[in-house]
Amino acid sequence: MSPETQPPHHTAWAPFLDLFPFFKHWIEGEIDSALEKLTRAERLIPLESDQMRESYRLSLGSAYLALGKLKKAEGIFGALLTCEET
Repeated sequence: MSPETQPPHHTAWAPFLDLFPFFKHWIEGEIDSALEKLTRAERLIPLESDQMRESYRLSLGSAYLALGKLKKAEGIFGALLTCEET
């Protein structure tokens, strides 16, 4: 994400805050619940501005990697790369 397309600092935290329940379940070893929270958060991506979609994809992709969901993370990061190419 280039500096000119980076969201303002106050909105850059939105994906992290929306994913906070994921982190709670992940740390507690509740993987199924953590995965459910990611699936719900992923539904928010189309509702956001272009800049926020990038932030959400970075956060979601990293979270899927943390769970070992490599194909899912690859799909999300791939969508991020597609957005940057346009």
